[in-house]
Amino acid sequence: MTTLNPELQFAVSSTLQERLAELDEQITASESGQEPWVARASEAPDAGDASVADHLQTKERALEQQAVDQRNRVIDALQRLETGDYGECIDCGTEIKVQRLQVQPEVERCVRCQEAYEHTHANAGAGASL
Repeated sequence: MTTLNPELQFAVSSTLQERLAELDEQITASESGQEPWVARASEAPDAGDASVADHLQTKERALEQQAVDQRNRVIDALQRLETGDYGECIDCGTEIKVQRLQVQPEVERCVRCQEAYEHTHANAGAGASL
């Protein structure tokens, strides 16, 4: 575990709590502000209207999922902070540098493991290429 002094631990916890509140607000606004597909495309859509409506709906879903994923990472970081595992790489167990934690408090991997993770998961879910 990274040794955080009480002041830094409080700062990290506060930052994570603020981020969690922002994400909750963003997700709630996204869920309540989505227009039905028919409202976007019109009741008798042509191919162009339907295409635009599909695109907007897909984009909104992707942004909402991104916020949900980020929210989950923040919650995980808060849990690691409570259990005393905060600041420890989930892959190799080494200490994550404090500077990295200050910039991105929800980070769960050291730089080396994050690079390896991104390299091995770069095309995850991309589907087959032609």
